[in-house]
Amino acid sequence: MIEKGFCSSCGRRFDADPDRSHDGLMHDDCRRHSFPKILKNLGMSPAGIKKVLEEQGILTTDEYWDCECYKEFIHRKSQAKCRICGARRDEQPDSRVSEVLEEGFLLG
Repeated sequence: MIEKGFCSSCGRRFDADPDRSHDGLMHDDCRRHSFPKILKNLGMSPAGIKKVLEEQGILTTDEYWDCECYKEFIHRKSQAKCRICGARRDEQPDSRVSEVLEEGFLLG
């Protein structure tokens, strides 16, 4: 049986498999993006977040950073502030290499 649920991160409706664990019912892509946000909300610094991600086997790049937006959250380091959510580069974690490449950005 499939349950209907709402993603606790983005609010979109989706089908949830009850045999699978869902942390507050979240899309997989929302969960991946929200992990650094959770660490930030716990008061962890961007450097601390990078260390935790690396310990989990997640590579990040210092060429890009992530804002708080659900979509288009990857920004070049030359951009100091997100025009949409207002997040500031120096307060946010570096972007994941896999997501940077997935979105078609180039790495130096």
